[in-house]
Amino acid sequence: MASSQDAEHLSADATPIAAEHPRTLGWVATTALAMGGSNQSLFLITALFAGQGDIPGQGSAAVILLILGLLLGWAAAPGWTELVLMYPKRVGGIAATCAEAFRPYNPVLANLT
Repeated sequence: MASSQDAEHLSADATPIAAEHPRTLGWVATTALAMGGSNQSLFLITALFAGQGDIPGQGSAAVILLILGLLLGWAAAPGWTELVLMYPKRVGGIAATCAEAFRPYNPVLANLT
């Protein structure tokens, strides 16, 4: 038997209502996340250039690979921005947003994102 609390979270047609996700990150936490990403990228760039142990680096070809990655990221940014703006209250990053956007077209494709 369902409790009265469960009844509050169901709409008239017995589908669950999504609770709003709290937005608690301020500028300090966002800066900390950004610094963590930039610190990790320094290690990755170093490994890409110089290699590590028995694994050789890419040398000067690493510059071309980094530029290619940057251009691909810039090309994808408008699409990601549009998806995020379509579902502003969805949590789970770009994967959750893409899954919801593709669901009307193909449920199998939506589950693969």
